[in-house]
Amino acid sequence: MKENDELIRIKKAYERRKKEVPVHLYSYFNPAALFISQQREKDLINLLTQYHFNALSDKRILDTGCGSGGFLRELLRLGASPENLHGIDLLPDRIETALHISPNIDFRGTLGTLFLRLHNSV
Repeated sequence: MKENDELIRIKKAYERRKKEVPVHLYSYFNPAALFISQQREKDLINLLTQYHFNALSDKRILDTGCGSGGFLRELLRLGASPENLHGIDLLPDRIETALHISPNIDFRGTLGTLFLRLHNSV
């Protein structure tokens, strides 16, 4: 499979998902989504504590497949410094949203190239 074919396949899958998944599914006004988010945050804090990552301000963090940057913003709330946070994603519209919401975090739309390099080297 050529690189462009794989990128097209992935982008089509995301477009299909955008049409089929209800907008409210991940809203915090959906009790299930809110519960999942709170549970994930609790688990993240426990995991960071277990491995002695209680101070995030000096840690450089890369989120691959960052979407609109929600996880990196969560790390900001936990003490990470925006200049040490970096996100990459395949979809340009997600990067645009991330930059609009959090212009102080480094977001780039290069995941597709990175993914394909790794995928084709295996």
